[in-house]
Amino acid sequence: MSLRTMLTRAITIITPGVTTSAAGDQKEDWHAATTRVQMAWINPLRGREDNQHLTDAVTAEWEVILPPTDPITARDRISYDGRLLQITSAPERKYSPRGPNHLVVRATQYNGYRP
Repeated sequence: MSLRTMLTRAITIITPGVTTSAAGDQKEDWHAATTRVQMAWINPLRGREDNQHLTDAVTAEWEVILPPTDPITARDRISYDGRLLQITSAPERKYSPRGPNHLVVRATQYNGYRP
């Protein structure tokens, strides 16, 4: 099976813009974000509920597989099937005997209160 036939889900990758504060610090500007659609394989890994803090928050972890040349970074977010996912790992490049094969990133979906 080729990687191209495996990447069957259209995701939207959201990259924040950058703004500079009065003090000269650069920070992410989600109001100036750019988006692009990328074919990927996206799979839920596990989920959990936070009943300890009485918040009814649900957290789900996802694994996302992308082409090896995709410019995704750990600052980006992913929109998929009505969900907003925060990237929680740097992209990991995976290799085959022929060279770079694909990228793997982990992402977290938060529903409800986030401390």
